Amino acid sequence: LAEARRILRPGGRFVAIVPAMQPILLRDLLTAGLLFVLLDGPGSMPHHLHAAPLRDALARAGLRPVRATRARFPFPIVTPEDARLAVESLYTPGRSSEQLRRAVSLLQRLPAGVELPVPLLRVTAVRDDG
Repeated sequence: LAEARRILRPGGRFVAIVPAMQPILLRDLLTAGLLFVLLDGPGSMPHHLHAAPLRDALARAGLRPVRATRARFPFPIVTPEDARLAVESLYTPGRSSEQLRRAVSLLQRLPAGVELPVPLLRVTAVRDDG
């Protein structure tokens, strides 16, 4: 964040899109819950990026947060390749190849068109030299 501030001119905008825990729909809980069981938990990002701590980190770096919005993007699992791609895109350090194989297999057995939720947080901040 300090480097982002350094390269921005005064008033310049910094925009980041980071993984989030919400929003998700009620129907997402079954698919996500089954994956979490097979993968021994939901995994974790290197940093837990929630809106409030991220706003604080931006402020410490000299960036004034101006907006934070959340959105859920559906990733439909239609083909076996979709299932493989979905599991490979998860942050899963420490998971065994067997756990990952079982997760792919689970998604491949679900009815075509089941969605895996991809919740994201979009944060906009401004370099404020004020």
